[in-house]
Amino acid sequence: MNNTSTSKRIITLIMILLCCVFVILGCAMPSSSGGGGDDDDPPPTPPPPPTPTLSEMVDSTWDAYNAGDLVKARSLVFETDNLYDPNLNNLDKIYAPYWNVSAWIYAANGELFSALLHFSYAIDSDSTFMDAYVGEANVYLLRDQYAEAINSGVIAVGLDAGYSPGHDGLSITQVRLILAQAYLYNGDITNSLLYVNQIDPSYSPGDAGYDPDPNTDLFMKIQALIP
Repeated sequence: MNNTSTSKRIITLIMILLCCVFVILGCAMPSSSGGGGDDDDPPPTPPPPPTPTLSEMVDSTWDAYNAGDLVKARSLVFETDNLYDPNLNNLDKIYAPYWNVSAWIYAANGELFSALLHFSYAIDSDSTFMDAYVGEANVYLLRDQYAEAINSGVIAVGLDAGYSPGHDGLSITQVRLILAQAYLYNGDITNSLLYVNQIDPSYSPGDAGYDPDPNTDLFMKIQALIP
């Protein structure tokens, strides 16, 4: 009896020890829902967003400009400076849209000299960039430089009669009005009337009834056509 009782005790002790071993091993093993024991590790740092392209930055700048947010537009222009390719000349054709949008922003802020400078950079980068010629003509007109406005405007009209840049409500009609004003203020009534008639073929100075003086009547007609 004593041997039997001793054997039972030994078996019980072994079972207790085995249970302890299983418990210890179970605590040491990683939980299946614990992500390999990395619950306390910080999440991985997300990769930085991709650097926008020059074209994307120009588009974003126009969006801000068209929304009337000139502060943001100007800030984006300066950010775009960082996208220059050191292997390219800063008057490479790829930069013409950048010079152009920055020029329009300067013009909208009344910084006409800087606007003219940047329009010239855009044209030097791409001699077929019509929107830059239009902007240049407009700024020259604002500065009372009528001969220069005529030169830029004539080039613009010769480049694309279907001009529609998507900003400032500009169209080929507004370009012709710039030319009509520049010619009139420069004393060339004939060419001023030429561009007015491209907008309103039926008009003749004095016929509209704005003023009995043909020159004043033409001036009033141009003002009436400006949107």
